[in-house]
Amino acid sequence: MRWAHVPLLLLIAAFAGAVNAQSAPLVQIVARQLTLLDFGTASGEVKCPAGYIPAEYAASPKYSYDVNSEVFRSLVDSNASAINVGTLSNPAQILGGGYETTIQNEEHHIKWVMMTATCLATAATTDNTFALVRTTTTLAQQTTGTAIGFCPSDFPVAVGGFSNADGRLKLSDGGSAPVWGTADTPSFLLDMPNGQGPPPTGWLVRASNLEGFLSRNLVGTTICGKVPGAQTFVYSTSAPQGAFGYKTPFKIFAPVPDGWTAVGSGFAGGRNREFWYAERTGADAWMSDGTIVLGVLQWVGVGRTYDSGNAEVRAFIARAVGNAPSSGARAAVAVVAAPKAAQPPTRVTVVEYYHAGLDHYFITGIADEITKLDNGTFVGWQRTGETFGAYAIGSSGGIGRRPVCRAYGNPASGLDSHFYSASLDECELTAGLDWLLEAHEVFQMDLPDPNTGACPEGGVPIYRVFNQRKDANHRYTTSIAIRNQMVARGGVAEGYGPNAVVLCGLA
Repeated sequence: MRWAHVPLLLLIAAFAGAVNAQSAPLVQIVARQLTLLDFGTASGEVKCPAGYIPAEYAASPKYSYDVNSEVFRSLVDSNASAINVGTLSNPAQILGGGYETTIQNEEHHIKWVMMTATCLATAATTDNTFALVRTTTTLAQQTTGTAIGFCPSDFPVAVGGFSNADGRLKLSDGGSAPVWGTADTPSFLLDMPNGQGPPPTGWLVRASNLEGFLSRNLVGTTICGKVPGAQTFVYSTSAPQGAFGYKTPFKIFAPVPDGWTAVGSGFAGGRNREFWYAERTGADAWMSDGTIVLGVLQWVGVGRTYDSGNAEVRAFIARAVGNAPSSGARAAVAVVAAPKAAQPPTRVTVVEYYHAGLDHYFITGIADEITKLDNGTFVGWQRTGETFGAYAIGSSGGIGRRPVCRAYGNPASGLDSHFYSASLDECELTAGLDWLLEAHEVFQMDLPDPNTGACPEGGVPIYRVFNQRKDANHRYTTSIAIRNQMVARGGVAEGYGPNAVVLCGLA
């Protein structure tokens, strides 16, 4: 389908919501892309806006299998001056601050890394202030360990944490996660069941001492606050088995339920607090305007920066690699009650078209495209009469909802077609030189159960058929009879479960 293709999304987004009647978001995400030349290094910083402190940091590679090393990392204050994390005690020192880093490319090809800081507003608390709890653990040379800090009774809720990890030559960051209970009877994220639970009371940081001869102190800093009504939602998945000496990439999708506002997230993967079979490699966030923050292939370029502004974070997405089939990985989203009731979902009708000259099918829920297809602006397309329902961009909906991405087959590669998926992995793997990512979200849908292909109650199964031709085209239909006809013509059914269901629409 040849017309002018431009990104459907503006790169503006952030975390909406408010408690205590404040208008600014409680969580804001700022990011900066670093370009790494062959075996080269790149440095940069990300800073939170005034009234926010840095609560979490990630250096997310374009692909999970990219081999990079973080040579240096430090917290910075609002003036971009480095902070000694080991002596940090006053949250005012990091108000409006952030992180700086230097990353080295260990391979012989150009790469991109997204520096991301999750910034937490002081307005998330009842008194507009935080308490910092510092805990120190000594790590022998070439060992990995943890430091756990628990919040005091007058600042009872843990909303984030960070360590003094400062790069590959000294302390290498190994991730962080919330904990519950007390120092005498701690409960770890890996022990928490899926679903809603109490707010965390402490924070765990993990790091490796890379020194060959010296022990080093791992300092963990727990961010604590007065956040009444806070709860936690826990999501888990199995960490996949590695192959050929490499750990297998996967993601944990951790949505913020409707009617709630996020104040932070954490990740843990493995069997115990000391050794994690799954390791976090980066972090994404799905925003209410349809942006996915890392969005690797939409971000490629020099000097890209990102500020989430006032859009709402719909989900945190932990990127990780795993190496044990029975190991569970978990991500947590700490939340507080939103001041208003959840809004009713908004929906869009997705319309199917057919081009006889190309023998191609195309679907869209975008009103301007539907108008131009119907009035002949885009020549040769006719409605088939098939439609299905979906959630609109920015809609509320169940926690099973996912953004549906859209990629366009590059004509330079002999393609002229569109591809849709609600699988983040599939979106990422599809987009490349042959397929150009047009949008992270053109509408929202639920994913079926990966084993059975069953949709949530009320969901309408949608089938996808690939035509198996060089001019790759996919048809999406709610009719299993149509699906079977397309297969009989030489197509291949793609999806989950015995009936190959790929999406779950609305009636």
